[in-house]
Amino acid sequence: MLKERKKLLAHRLTRLVLLISLVLFVIFFKLPHTNFKIVSDSCSLNYYNEDSDTSSCSMTVTFNQEVDECDITVAFYDRDERLIETKEILFYVYGDTAEESYISVNGYADSYKIVSFQPTFQTDWVVNYLKIYLGSALIFLAFVFWIYSLIYNYKYYNIFGCDVIVYAGPYHHYIKINGRIYDEHNTLMSWTPITLSTNLGYYTIQATISLTNRIALKLNNILIRPTK
Repeated sequence: MLKERKKLLAHRLTRLVLLISLVLFVIFFKLPHTNFKIVSDSCSLNYYNEDSDTSSCSMTVTFNQEVDECDITVAFYDRDERLIETKEILFYVYGDTAEESYISVNGYADSYKIVSFQPTFQTDWVVNYLKIYLGSALIFLAFVFWIYSLIYNYKYYNIFGCDVIVYAGPYHHYIKINGRIYDEHNTLMSWTPITLSTNLGYYTIQATISLTNRIALKLNNILIRPTK
């Protein structure tokens, strides 16, 4: 495989990997909140309604750090320690303490157990905002760079037994004969077609690279087709 072909494949693969990695990073990135835990919790029975067989409970939970809100799953048990209901309760936290004064439970709630909890931090909202706007912008730019890499080009010609290669990469453009570069042009962006030229014996070789990296090669002003 020609060196130029490998270079083009490497550019395209690198940009594709960058695009996929950025998309996955934006989708799955979350701030790690380590060592978050419940310091103390209490739950008391406000009253029990025999007619409806329901209990009204109040619950207070204290965390080891400040949090905006927390989803807490609580299991309630009767006097015989039988599970009567499991409820998922959203606690709005003030500082590091959350209170819920009215929790309706089916049956007589004699005891409880916190099964799981999921906190939400203010920084998570900032991260989500950045993921939507900044992340989308970065993904768009990475996508544009990948699409642009698809127009990087090279052509191979065999002229009088000589290997002639015209390469149009991201910024390096050159014409090479038998492994040696005879003319080159370096630019990140060009508003006019790039022209490269050299001599092969008594013949003049001129390569024109368009704005979209299309390559045309002429030998003494005669258009030459690439060698397949």
